[in-house]
Amino acid sequence: MKKKQNLKCPCCGYVYNKTYNPTREIERLISERSKSLKNNLRKVFILINKHVPADRDRELQYRFLQAISKVDEKVIKWAINRFIMDNHCLGGKGLAYLRNMILNHNKNAETISKNERLSRGLSPPVVKLRKKGNDAKNRKTKEV
Repeated sequence: MKKKQNLKCPCCGYVYNKTYNPTREIERLISERSKSLKNNLRKVFILINKHVPADRDRELQYRFLQAISKVDEKVIKWAINRFIMDNHCLGGKGLAYLRNMILNHNKNAETISKNERLSRGLSPPVVKLRKKGNDAKNRKTKEV
């Protein structure tokens, strides 16, 4: 007799053939994050629940959190701040849009920073200026 295997979706992390409580799973996934990210996630959930009625379902929130579970916190904070500042939730964009913002920025972050360095260049080196004096140490640096 074959055992039923629990199939896990690679995109959202949903496990088929398994009963679960979405609220408990949401709390588990949020508890793994830092305090500031927890606050950002709660803030964006409140905004989306208020302005996008289709995304009020707890299971959608669970799938969103599962999809971004392996993404760096810096990328998630950047995307949430961008989402809130640009008022995307007022345009009817919800969790799916935010999830794609996070995943795409995570995928393209290295290339974006490389291209920014190419287009803007590097910062000039920091030069320490010292007052004029007679010591040998002061002659080696730039004088004012």
